[in-house]
Amino acid sequence: MSPINARFWRVLPLMSPINAGLSRLSLSTETAGELQPADDPGLKKRKKRDKSHKSGKSVSVCSGSSKRKSTDPTGHGRAVENIKLQSRPIASSRVKFPLLTEKPRYTTKLIDIGANLLGYGTPVFPDIDSVVRQAAESGVGDIVIIGATIPVSKQAQTLLSSQPDSGPEELTGAATARCSLHFMAGCHPHKASDFARDGGRPALRDVIMAANQGQCIAVGECGLDYKYLSSPEDVQKAVFREHLELAVELQKPLFLHERGAHNDFIDLLSPYIPRLPTAESACIHCFTGNWEQLQTYLDLGCSIGITGWIAGSHKSAVVAALRTAGWERLRDRLMIESDAPSLLPKYIMPTKPESQYEKNVPANLPYVCCALAWILKVDPEEVAKATTENARRIFLNVIPENGL
Repeated sequence: MSPINARFWRVLPLMSPINAGLSRLSLSTETAGELQPADDPGLKKRKKRDKSHKSGKSVSVCSGSSKRKSTDPTGHGRAVENIKLQSRPIASSRVKFPLLTEKPRYTTKLIDIGANLLGYGTPVFPDIDSVVRQAAESGVGDIVIIGATIPVSKQAQTLLSSQPDSGPEELTGAATARCSLHFMAGCHPHKASDFARDGGRPALRDVIMAANQGQCIAVGECGLDYKYLSSPEDVQKAVFREHLELAVELQKPLFLHERGAHNDFIDLLSPYIPRLPTAESACIHCFTGNWEQLQTYLDLGCSIGITGWIAGSHKSAVVAALRTAGWERLRDRLMIESDAPSLLPKYIMPTKPESQYEKNVPANLPYVCCALAWILKVDPEEVAKATTENARRIFLNVIPENGL
């Protein structure tokens, strides 16, 4: 055995969680990024080590065959009573990520279900065309612009009115070279205090109705955020109800935000679930919760959005939740999103960002897909295919030809 092969077999056991879908391994002597529980005594040392960490285990990803393919023959939208988690989360919530030598590529075009390309009204990206072009070159087929406020929703509608049609018919054929744009209309809970002043529900309805077919695909971002309380709780609740009523009225999916307000969020959302187009059209954006919260969402029938948060530091709760549920229970509920310009999937990218505030872009979505596959121990190509089909079905109203 050559020295290179001997070195490969010495480190291979560390890579076992994602043998499926990974090949052409290129390894270094440094340790890779790792998720650790928040109470881990080694966490402080880990953070110090990260500051000076320049390189790590690097893996070049391809869409090779998987040792763990999904065999579930059932269709999408399974009865929620069939999706039950274990009574306790799995014990292991650690995952070691590789640092990839190159951006993953998939045969399936990915869909970014949430990107803040217009921010809260102040331009985030000086050249949106360049951002969209880079996303297309990275294998992203569609980007949904988040409506963070009513004025931002109007800006998105104006921006897309000048774009070529991005209707569902474009998604049924062969993948195109360009990236289609869509948007949602809503008001983030941080800005709930501005909702009435900006025109309230009638203004949101007008934005949605003025959009070309297939361009405004959801109501949101909306929900509750008690962590920062940028708007008072009672105002947030009232504005959230307005969004829920509008989604029911127009039969649109919901793009939902919840942070530090789980009980109130569930109390408000639950009565509206049966009145939506489908239960899964209520998408929990950027899920970062624990296994109990995930079980609640799945029992309601909600779909789950996953961001680069899962490839950050000490995200043990969400990792444990996803692994407890397992791929077979989650495959027709998961979608992926960049949440640009936030939440870089930095522990799986080829190089570390200079700071945690470096801008994220939709072109990084393939890293989110790969990290999710790594956590769930499934072929990344299968994750790409399932999350894209889910986004097409839930947000773009496109049913795959095979009906799955």
